[in-house]
Amino acid sequence: MIFFLIILVMLLVFFIVTWFSNIQIELLFKREAQNDFGKIKVNMFGGLLRFQYYLPRIQWSGLDEGVVARKNVTGKIGKAKTKPKKESVQIDKRKIKKLHFAYRQILYRFHDFQRIMRWFFGKITCEKFVWNTKIGTGDAAEAGILTGLAWSIKWMLLSWLGNQIRWNAKPELKVDPRFNEAILETYFHSIIRFRIGHAILAVKRLSDHMRKGRIQ
Repeated sequence: MIFFLIILVMLLVFFIVTWFSNIQIELLFKREAQNDFGKIKVNMFGGLLRFQYYLPRIQWSGLDEGVVARKNVTGKIGKAKTKPKKESVQIDKRKIKKLHFAYRQILYRFHDFQRIMRWFFGKITCEKFVWNTKIGTGDAAEAGILTGLAWSIKWMLLSWLGNQIRWNAKPELKVDPRFNEAILETYFHSIIRFRIGHAILAVKRLSDHMRKGRIQ
């Protein structure tokens, strides 16, 4: 009897610790001299569990074959590292159509999908948001137009995020127009965190309403 009580207490403590623990997600993407590099780093339980997803190269093979992204996946549990795993993901017209169809199905079935996601986004805290861009075509007039477009896109995204999530640091945005050279370089670095319990609640709400066939 005592043994089962000990097990029950341990499970209860584990559940409470897991519920209130944070997941930290770090996203890094940079493009320099036509070289793309991306990394997503996930930390759980104060760094005890770590996972990294690398996207070092993106290959464009035309409209029919689409984009082939090759990444390396590594993990770490405590001080032990998992064996690196290489994966290749191909995104073509067929997969894009499937994703679009799935998205429309979600909007059709979940009328209040945005309400649930808005609630979850409200639990997200952004610890860092840096987005710098260098852009130019070699023509001063075109560079000016592209600079204005880049600023518009960044401010639209930031305006939307600003009403959804919480901020621990001031966002840093920069667009550097290059009037005499053709260039497109960008650097994006963001760190967000949220509680595992909030993510579980969001998934549960979506799952419960999915079984009902409609979000109320």
